[in-house]
Amino acid sequence: MKVRFAPRFRIYMIAAGVATMLVCLVLAFTWSPEIAIIIGAIGGPGLIAYGWLFLGRVPYVVLTDAMLTVPIQPAHGRTLGGGRLAVDGNRLVIIRSGEKPRKLPVYRWYSHPDDRAAVVEAITHGGGPSR
Repeated sequence: MKVRFAPRFRIYMIAAGVATMLVCLVLAFTWSPEIAIIIGAIGGPGLIAYGWLFLGRVPYVVLTDAMLTVPIQPAHGRTLGGGRLAVDGNRLVIIRSGEKPRKLPVYRWYSHPDDRAAVVEAITHGGGPSR
């Protein structure tokens, strides 16, 4: 099951990219054109491209019966290893027998509301996240 980013993140990133380009354009005429143009030419389009990725190209989380993967942070991948998923407030946790529940790096505020609702429903109704 793929969970997309919340729509507000793409708006924030694209707005930040446009603002960076506008500020650098003003700085190019008033302060140091070389530095402002370099920052504006790299930073602005970079933020806009990053925001564009949030449009659905890169999911926030990919969750299967055996693995949780955060594509933009591969180090945060987790093998579920026989544990079961549960919802604890705003976070997903994995519960393994004999261990303390472990919070997973998945936050409600970053998740698309519809996708988050589908994951919570699948977990709470015992269907699991495999879709």
